[in-house]
Amino acid sequence: MEADDSMGRRLRDERERLKQNQTDFAALAGATRQTQSNYEKGERVPDAVYLAAIAAAGADVQYILTGVRTGTAEPQGRYELTPRKKKLLDLIEMLDEKGQEEIQEELEKIKRMKEMERELAELKKQAKGNQNKV
Repeated sequence: MEADDSMGRRLRDERERLKQNQTDFAALAGATRQTQSNYEKGERVPDAVYLAAIAAAGADVQYILTGVRTGTAEPQGRYELTPRKKKLLDLIEMLDEKGQEEIQEELEKIKRMKEMERELAELKKQAKGNQNKV
């Protein structure tokens, strides 16, 4: 089935409204950048699983399919924007591209450090369990 290129344009509009690049937006639905590109060029039609996933991230699927906005598309689940998250996003939006990249790098460092702390705690727990066996 050949896709409607205006649907692809609306899909691109929604991706850009959500300030996502093709790779990151596709990843929300477990797709590749190439698949996203094919959808946006109208060469392929997204399936229901893809559409449900991007809807959960805040995309207005009714607009993508029909061209009529619902006005109610809000992220759901883990993408729910609490007031605190909205404030953080507002602050990040004020930064230029370089500043945003620096913030992302620092957050990724913090994430890795937290993961290492959890692994260390688990190793200590295992080591203590082994000492008690001796």
